[in-house]
Amino acid sequence: MSLPSFSITRPITTLMIYIILVLMGVLSLLKLPVELYPNISFGEVSIIIEVRGGIPPTEVESLVTKPVEEAVGTVSHLEEMLSISKEGESTVVLSFEPGLDMNFAALDVR
Repeated sequence: MSLPSFSITRPITTLMIYIILVLMGVLSLLKLPVELYPNISFGEVSIIIEVRGGIPPTEVESLVTKPVEEAVGTVSHLEEMLSISKEGESTVVLSFEPGLDMNFAALDVR
């Protein structure tokens, strides 16, 4: 008996086999250890500085953001730097090259 004729003559058995295979796949995926997941690193370090006193964004930029940008601008393997100055808060986001160990990049930024 060939596979197509078996599938046509016994559709319930064929359906049960496919359901069992799908359930085994789902259970295997749920039981997969975290160590076997791919290592995903976005390659970004954020520096967030909150300033008390409600200082306007222009002063936050000149007094806080610019010195931070100058200090971290010399970090190696830096691809892009984005800074946002809001009232009482300065945020600098550093994007690094793909594949770089982010632990060493964070140490270099510090």
